Amino acid sequence: TILLVGGTMAERIAQSGALAALAHAAHPGRGIRVREIPWSGDEIARRPREVNVPGVRDWILATEADAVIACFGMSESFAGEAGLEAFAADTQSFIDMVRQARGASVDITLVSPMLQEDLGAPWPTGAAIEARHRDIAAYAAVLAEAAAANGVRYIDLTAGGATAPANAATPLTVNGIHPGPRGSVVLAGAIASGLGWIDEAFLDAAMADAAAAAATEVPLIQRIAVDGHHFWRQRYRPTNTEYVWGRRHRPFGNVNFPAELEQLERMVAARDARLAEEAAALAAAGNLANPQAALGPLLGTMI
Repeated sequence: TILLVGGTMAERIAQSGALAALAHAAHPGRGIRVREIPWSGDEIARRPREVNVPGVRDWILATEADAVIACFGMSESFAGEAGLEAFAADTQSFIDMVRQARGASVDITLVSPMLQEDLGAPWPTGAAIEARHRDIAAYAAVLAEAAAANGVRYIDLTAGGATAPANAATPLTVNGIHPGPRGSVVLAGAIASGLGWIDEAFLDAAMADAAAAAATEVPLIQRIAVDGHHFWRQRYRPTNTEYVWGRRHRPFGNVNFPAELEQLERMVAARDARLAEEAAALAAAGNLANPQAALGPLLGTMI
């Protein structure tokens, strides 16, 4: 099981279906599961929830996560230089928590925030963006240092390439920091590249073909992933948590919701099976004879 956690960037990636689609396409026949539990506004150490709502550690245990992909640092970076020491300590605590929950062999990936885009006024622009880039780079450096010290993977979205705002033909975000539909797919592709699922050259090629891909129908494997996450979101982040887990769980929620949550699990499992079938179909068609090479065109149809 691959588990994605984080704040708004991770949430947008999850909603795009792109990372889950690429994961299945890159590993046909491997029986993988992708579960994404992002929560807008989450920070690496501050993840407020309503009463009794399961937190990140609970879901790491419940999903029996073998790999955890953590996307943090953007929200924290607004604290500037003054927040760096606390962020370093919080990052170490997060790594320790994951390993305590799943053992030393759990695969951990730390993903940096992307650089803030300069969208012009009324958004921050010019010197303000330059200052933001310095802050974001400093927080990314903390993640890199923590990854090196703990022997975990680090993916740098500030280093340029496809995720660099200057290289984007059209904006990747809706407000400078939160990715839009296209940006979410680009970021998913960059993470897939950092995980070794797709060669960076093919990611760049997919970006170059973005204009042609815009007229292409969203691939089936991505549509299945979007559908699966829609139902999974109802499982980990239902609309009315007060009845599902909170102060109104009794006498109402304990009657209705256990059976409904079990049904959601079955519905998500059915989408997992469909993802596996589509990944196998792509492989059988020869589209994944060379997975890294073939995922470039697949990603191109998503962007």
